Amino acid sequence: MKNATTGLTAVLLGVAFAATSFAGTASTAATPLHHAAGKISAIDSGAKNLTLAVNGKTEQVSYTAATTILEEGKNVTSSALLAGEKVRVAFEEKAGKNVATSIEILKTASPSSATKSK
Repeated sequence: MKNATTGLTAVLLGVAFAATSFAGTASTAATPLHHAAGKISAIDSGAKNLTLAVNGKTEQVSYTAATTILEEGKNVTSSALLAGEKVRVAFEEKAGKNVATSIEILKTASPSSATKSK
């Protein structure tokens, strides 16, 4: 009987812990992540803002010290962001602003590096 009571207590504690954990995650809903790919048409490094040309429209995106910036798979600083560069940006909407979580600088192949298939 003691083993049955101990087992039941363990199960009830497990259920209570799982319910508490689930309730905790439900109340902290993740901010949806958005994506855009386009060309940097303007950059204000002082204000940490990019203007992107995306499908004939402009998109304003800010970045922070926490934003990951990648070029050819390596972390780089914001000084690598230049007008005219093609980028892919993942961002969240925070307080009415698009804030980048990551920016990937996309490189296009130069004509001399392209190979022709025969």
